[in-house]
Amino acid sequence: MTETEARKAFNTASTELQTALSKYQSARTSLHRVTGEFVGIDPALSLQFSSACAGLQDTDIQQPAALADC
Repeated sequence: MTETEARKAFNTASTELQTALSKYQSARTSLHRVTGEFVGIDPALSLQFSSACAGLQDTDIQQPAALADC
């Protein structure tokens, strides 16, 4: 895999993850509204990926070890 392919795969996965998180939040809100059941997660956990990647651009180079230190 080339660097370009790896970056493209990462960006695609990042977009899919953000979409999944949005769907999860929406479904969680709907479930709470309908059933009164509240499913909680640690907000830091759900936002950790977003926070870690907030400033990334296609040309940025990030070391995986930096994410592990968070």
